[in-house]
Order: sequence, then structure tokens, then C-alpha cells
Amino acid sequence: MVAQLAIAKDSPKEGTRKKERIEMLERRPSEDWFVAMKTPRGGTKWYLRFMITGMFPRLFGPFPSKRKATLFLDGLHSRICDFWTEIDNVRDRYANEGEFENINWGPIIEHPIATKGR
Repeated sequence: MVAQLAIAKDSPKEGTRKKERIEMLERRPSEDWFVAMKTPRGGTKWYLRFMITGMFPRLFGPFPSKRKATLFLDGLHSRICDFWTEIDNVRDRYANEGEFENINWGPIIEHPIATKGR
């Protein structure tokens, strides 16, 4: 008698949720992005510090964990990407219009490798 082999698909256990993935963030979270606050019962709640040049920092939260705060930030970045074309129109109003200078580039990303040595 020969035993038959079957291919079994690896599926999550019933009732378990698939871990949400970070999709929009380009950098790993830094400690200064988060503010921890103790609750009256001794637990910890997390706030996310969000900064935009020219504005005071905002604290969003409370979140039950840093992971949830980071997922919020990832979702926020996803929504921000929806209006980049509108921001490009505002930039075009004020950008240089000289010869060879009217290049319609988006924002220039200051990646750590590109800015090394500054």
C-alpha cells in the first residue's frame, strides 16, 4: 500500500486576523515620533507627533500601541498622496519661470544617502 502525499495550503487559524502592513512610509519610525502617557490605571497610551514645516506639531491619539500609531501614520500618508497634484499646482504658482528652470518636478526627497556629508 502506497501513501499519497497531498499539498496543504498554509492558512491562518480560524479567527486570527492578518497583520496589517505598512505600505506608504519610507522610513522606519523614530523614537521622537511617539509620546507615551500613563493612564490612571497604570497602562500606557501612545500619541503620534506629526509635524509640518511652518506649523506647530500635532499629537494624534491616544493609541493602544506604537504599532497602531504607526499604522495611523501610514494611512495618513496614503491620504496625503491623494492631493500631491493639488500641491504641485500651488508650487507652480511660485516656482521659478526662468529659461531652463521651469521643470515640473515633484518634491525632491532628501534621502540620507544623497545628503550624506552635509
